[in-house]
Amino acid sequence: MRRKRKEELERSQESISYIPDDILKNRTDVADRAKYYDKFYPYMFIEDVKLHIMPIGGRVSKKEFNISLDLEDPKVQQIIENAISPDRYHHDLAGIICDFVADCAVHLLIFETVTYEVVYLSEPKNGKTVGFELVQINPYTLVHRGNLLLQYSPDEHAKRLSERRCIELKPERILTFRLPLNIQGKLDHIMEYMRILEFTSPDFFMKELAAGFRKTPYNVTTHHHLRNVALAKVTKDLGWDARNSFEKEASEYYRIYRYLKFEKFRIELRDSILDTLNAGLELVGKQLGFNTKILVNGLPTLDGVQTAYDHLTKGDIPFGEILEPFEGF
Repeated sequence: MRRKRKEELERSQESISYIPDDILKNRTDVADRAKYYDKFYPYMFIEDVKLHIMPIGGRVSKKEFNISLDLEDPKVQQIIENAISPDRYHHDLAGIICDFVADCAVHLLIFETVTYEVVYLSEPKNGKTVGFELVQINPYTLVHRGNLLLQYSPDEHAKRLSERRCIELKPERILTFRLPLNIQGKLDHIMEYMRILEFTSPDFFMKELAAGFRKTPYNVTTHHHLRNVALAKVTKDLGWDARNSFEKEASEYYRIYRYLKFEKFRIELRDSILDTLNAGLELVGKQLGFNTKILVNGLPTLDGVQTAYDHLTKGDIPFGEILEPFEGF
């Protein structure tokens, strides 16, 4: 029997998918965060999380890594794969989950929350629910009012597309990803400080250099050293080393310590995303009649980080052996 295409199924979607115009982009609470991705250090930080939070494309040399469902049902797996990756760039569960987690992590680091609508797909004739999709809602369009979550559209846009200006989204169909609790409320300040610490020399120095006449005492080496120290202080809660930017200012012991702290941050972020995704599958499963969750094996864990911390503190094994479990992903 031919499988029905998605366009032949009825969709429960209430949110609107569109690219925000300039009116929405002037929402400073969202736009200011979006600008972080254009700045030197915030961009590097986000990319370093994205590239290492999960194996790229779900492929890694270490054989113990795998992603599976605890319910061995090919039909259920197919439904979940189609829902999480409707474009099907990857054709295996591991690649789909790894891409989803990496993409979600980027949006979380920029916007602090990522919101999806759970859109159910049903047969037109009998109304039977046969699938679902996770549809990301653009953060520029969302407004929180008390316990309500509204998707807002400016008058001009709503009129142009004949859409409602404000849509109240049903909470039972909303899946919201958030930063781990220990970093909530802190990341925005950290990103702002990283934005300030741009890798540039002062304007007065550049102007005097261009004019060929230096009258202001200025030492480039001292400036870069102080910036590196400031950058290390700003990012200490994350453990990020700005790609060895302050290698000369830190001891090898401290660099290993920060490496492990950054690894811990990425693991906590990864686990938080997977926990929320599994909570969404539990919600959807009640509607579609399945009970399963995503299992990820063979990646570094928080227990592994703690073991590495213990070895670092005791000094009982070489630094290279401490880092070995975290390399190759």
